[in-house]
Amino acid sequence: MKFLRYFSLAAACLCAFSSAAQTVYKYQDASGRWHFTDKAPQQGKHEQVKLTSSRDSQDKPVITSRVEDNVTILTATNPWRGPVQFLLQVRDKGEYKRDSILVEAEATRYFKIQGQVDYQYYYIPGDPEAKPDYNAIYSPPFAGGESYVISQGFNGQFSHTEEPNTYAVDIAMPVGSYIHAARGGVVMAVEENYSIGSAAFAYFLDKANFVMILHDDGTTGMYAHILQGSLQVRPGDRVERGQALARSGSTGFSTGPHLHFVVRRNVGLDLQSLRFHMQDSAGNDYPIRERTRMVGW
Repeated sequence: MKFLRYFSLAAACLCAFSSAAQTVYKYQDASGRWHFTDKAPQQGKHEQVKLTSSRDSQDKPVITSRVEDNVTILTATNPWRGPVQFLLQVRDKGEYKRDSILVEAEATRYFKIQGQVDYQYYYIPGDPEAKPDYNAIYSPPFAGGESYVISQGFNGQFSHTEEPNTYAVDIAMPVGSYIHAARGGVVMAVEENYSIGSAAFAYFLDKANFVMILHDDGTTGMYAHILQGSLQVRPGDRVERGQALARSGSTGFSTGPHLHFVVRRNVGLDLQSLRFHMQDSAGNDYPIRERTRMVGW
């Protein structure tokens, strides 16, 4: 038996999914600025745009098996640009034996077990030995001068009531708004092959497009619900604070266009969200609660 669980936005399982193109509308306002929306404008200059991913989906961490001469060879592969911790459970005489396996970025580890076995596993990004920098500073994750409102803050009652999203923030951003890095790091993993979203069905819990940034202290920054085909970065890229990552959308478990941002750490085969300091250009902390308006810098 093989089982794969991944945290995604709500610790839901991750699976392959082939999606259709997403249709959005591009329109020009009175000042000449172009905007994106998922609804056809009733008037004014606009055009329909079909968005598709031009890149292959990034491979996921996986454990595979093969049998040679009555020996099971397990292969733990991590294609991501940062460490991943697997929990491997091998069934032996009706009971599961557990083992934790840390696989570094773009690495593979092999294990041999006598006989043919059933196994289960799941994985968590990050090194559990990493030490978070609790004083790290984050800027609002959008362009300088732009202004958006928090629609759900820390401990939000809609979907931030439990880990790994207790200390997440949702920022209402129109479809197509540029998302920028709140903190520098390395692009650890991306997903941009999903085209639709809804909060009506649990099916969408793991169907959000995202960019995951590995920070220098070993924590990860997750930017989720991004617009299909809008990625500005690739896995392995080094990004600086303020660099464009993608455009906002409403893919996955979502009630409407917004950015879901959360900082997490691996606490030993489990993900924990962390409080973070998101500041204005003067160095003052924004209160991470509903209706707070933030300005990019």
